[in-house]
Amino acid sequence: MDIFDIFRIIISVLNPVFNILFVFIFVAFFYGIGLFILNVDRTTKNTKGEKLFTDTRMQGKQWMFWSIIALFVAISLWGLMGFLQSSFSIQSVIIPPMGVPT
Repeated sequence: MDIFDIFRIIISVLNPVFNILFVFIFVAFFYGIGLFILNVDRTTKNTKGEKLFTDTRMQGKQWMFWSIIALFVAISLWGLMGFLQSSFSIQSVIIPPMGVPT
């Protein structure tokens, strides 16, 4: 077993992890959108009469912001992994899907 075999195994494990990570990031982003949109009429006014967002809308904005940052980081790592994989001509080990026995 050489270093390339170890890289193949690591890549085979990380590919599904990235897929699951992307799903969680998108769910977090849409959760933030939901918080922001569903609380659109819940604003308060300060002493000057300016509208202020409620805490729930601010949480929605924070969820959206941090999920965009997380998506950028995940795509960057995914691209870096693909670059290293193509630079060293490493093909990932394809694990056959488990099917229903017939």
